[in-house]
Amino acid sequence: MHLPSGVLFRLFDADRLLRAAARRGARRFATAWVRGLGDVPFIVGEFARHVRSRAPGAELTVLARPGLQEALRWCDAVSRVVVVDEWRREQTLSSPWGLAYPPPWEIVRALARRSLEVDAVLPYPLGRWYDREPERRRPSLRWSEAEARSGRDFLDRVAPDPGRFVIAVNAFIGTGRYYDHDKEWGIPRFAALIDAVLDAIPEARVVLVDAARTDGLPRHPRVIDARGTLGVAESVSVIAAADLFVGLDAAHANLVYFLEGVSAELIVVLGRTSCFTPLRYPPASPGVKLTPIVGAGEDVHAVSVDAVLAAVREAHARRRAATRA
Repeated sequence: MHLPSGVLFRLFDADRLLRAAARRGARRFATAWVRGLGDVPFIVGEFARHVRSRAPGAELTVLARPGLQEALRWCDAVSRVVVVDEWRREQTLSSPWGLAYPPPWEIVRALARRSLEVDAVLPYPLGRWYDREPERRRPSLRWSEAEARSGRDFLDRVAPDPGRFVIAVNAFIGTGRYYDHDKEWGIPRFAALIDAVLDAIPEARVVLVDAARTDGLPRHPRVIDARGTLGVAESVSVIAAADLFVGLDAAHANLVYFLEGVSAELIVVLGRTSCFTPLRYPPASPGVKLTPIVGAGEDVHAVSVDAVLAAVREAHARRRAATRA
């Protein structure tokens, strides 16, 4: 049985705990994040900035489950990232906390096991601060030049044709059990889209960047299947280096959208728009163009293959015109 979220917010409200800790001179803080990778920019990154605004000079350590560390390190206000190997996202499904975060005593235990000391623990980086003036927040991530370059190097190896038009595709999320709505467009629709793109755009090269392999997508000489072989930074770098990204409301789209210094065109197939945070904020880089395609009644399955194909063809036409200019 899950405890009511309102009770938890009152008990562990980040504003209240931070205010009390700052009054006693705390400067070393710790919080934890085991939820989604795509939430990192606009929750954890913005929380780190909030902590520093309330306690100037503060250092924030973020403890996280495996798989989140690369994106967390892109948050410039996060001082240190500690991976807790024993934490898993799956355990949040049965947690009495219901808000998918480790209770404070687990955070304290994880710090003690690593001989790490902090002045205060802020168990959950949400609360009233998150609802105040959201329009003034500007989530952003910053990565290294080596990380940015890795995607370009990868594409030069797998698709060396100088006339290529590379489309990175994220066709499957696989995290439906964590949400009360469906984000999956469906492998059959993506398969039909890829076939249509290959027919319509001879220079197209499709790179599959899903975290895991699923059956049903086309096998073709111009389809590069990198699923399950790329880490978080590598897959995001491939997307940023591609001419176009086509995918779902998942970590890939969120991370690229909030990265500084990238130029990317994103087509995102959506159901419920209120859950896709990039629609609330401008991108971190002026070179990012986002085209959301929303199904009627906010049903992701109502998006037609033809609608997405039309958006792909428009993006291709823009790129061809820019190349000729």
